Amino acid sequence: MKTVERMRFLNYSASDTPEVVKQCFDDYEEYLVSMKARFPENAYNFAHADWHYNPEDVRCPHDAWLQALEVTEVSRSGNVSERNTNITVRLLGAFHNGIISIHYRQVKSYYLDKFLSDSENDRRTGDSHGDWLIDEICLSKENLVIHNIEFANKVRWIIYSEDIEYFWSPFEDQT
Repeated sequence: MKTVERMRFLNYSASDTPEVVKQCFDDYEEYLVSMKARFPENAYNFAHADWHYNPEDVRCPHDAWLQALEVTEVSRSGNVSERNTNITVRLLGAFHNGIISIHYRQVKSYYLDKFLSDSENDRRTGDSHGDWLIDEICLSKENLVIHNIEFANKVRWIIYSEDIEYFWSPFEDQT
């Protein structure tokens, strides 16, 4: 069985000091900049966006809630026997004022895990994934984009794909 890639940079804990957390983000920023030429443009733009890790920005996935996860297979070049796997994730933004859509193109591997828990928080929130807590985007040795995501309720996803596309769709003003 292939080993599952853990977060390389954003692997701090809630008990770490602000200095430790800042160093993790600084190391991640340095990695992203150093690897820019190898990243697909869409994945790099999403990973390196100034709003990506700013929880005050409506586009930031932190604290967003899962609405849908769709795995599809589509034929390549009109040949129905040659197929690609794609994944689309739809999230309700943390401020509940828009939808985040993330599309993974030509998915090569994925790992979705939701652990059983008897914690008070899990009983209170039901069977949901809980808030999107943190994510990290890196490249594999084969130059696949690795998106490592952790949700609040002991949910972890890792998706290996050729590229990632991010879209923000604000809701129409209802006033």
